Amino acid sequence: MSENVYKELYEANKKLEFMQNTIMAIADRLSVATGIDIKEASMDALLDAVDAKFEVKKEETATDSE
Repeated sequence: MSENVYKELYEANKKLEFMQNTIMAIADRLSVATGIDIKEASMDALLDAVDAKFEVKKEETATDSE
């Protein structure tokens, strides 16, 4: 493989690591906001709890109705 491929792989890995850290930070904040233990909840459960707490009404999408 060429050196360029390794560089692209390294950069992609760094972006992935950044995204994982961002998602975990969001999950931590949702956990604090809802009082739900992050170890016992999925991201969907945390988001649903936030929706319920702030009375957010979900819009029905094409995938929801199927």
